Amino acid sequence: GRGAEPEAVACWVALGNEAISEPEVRAAYVRVIESDRALLESLVRDALQAEGARTADARRIAAGLLAAVEGAFRLAILAPEAIPGGSAASTVRQMADGLLAAAKGVSR
Repeated sequence: GRGAEPEAVACWVALGNEAISEPEVRAAYVRVIESDRALLESLVRDALQAEGARTADARRIAAGLLAAVEGAFRLAILAPEAIPGGSAASTVRQMADGLLAAAKGVSR
């Protein structure tokens, strides 16, 4: 979508691949992933608190969303035909909405 940076995504995917076999790259990759997960968890926790919902599932929800984003990055580079063009962000947003609604006990 708008603002997409395919070259940056390709670099990130390549780093992830390199992290599999290179301990030094893996350590740096894990630091970035953990930072992203912590930020997402904080945002999820804030969203749940704003709705008066329990926050016990914030880490699980954040991990799921991070996995969705990382998966979308990987597919966008390695198998772009697997994701309809421009749909990843809106799909992950819908996933976030569904996960937050479920945590709030709302049926969608």
